[in-house]
Amino acid sequence: MLHVAIVQQSMLDEILSGRKTIESRLSSSRRTPFGQVRAGERVYFKVSGGAYGATALISHVETFENLKPTDIAAIRRLHNANIRGSAEYWKQKRSSRVATLMWIHKIEATEMGPILDDVPNWQPCSAWGVLSETLDLYPPMAA
Repeated sequence: MLHVAIVQQSMLDEILSGRKTIESRLSSSRRTPFGQVRAGERVYFKVSGGAYGATALISHVETFENLKPTDIAAIRRLHNANIRGSAEYWKQKRSSRVATLMWIHKIEATEMGPILDDVPNWQPCSAWGVLSETLDLYPPMAA
């Protein structure tokens, strides 16, 4: 599968700098990408309300369910150096029950990505999309 992650500009900057090497998605329920992402798949990072900025391959995935605040604290302690979440991020996520952690590598800047307007079932307000690999533009097509 192919993935599109919607991120804030500050997180895209962290990804492109190589400091952020784990993409985290924590929520109160099993939301995408939980159970729908695998090692070896490509993810495109798109700024919320903006353009694409990066692409990467997923090298490893860990999922967690039935989390308690102490589990979230442990994830923060173990992985925040690579997640790069702010104190506010962790405060917002402390009551999450489900988490997906994705290690990313082979990070590259890109201004191109799947055209989401043509994707069936794409929800414009969604923070993560799972798409068909046929929509992958990588490597970029020659002009």
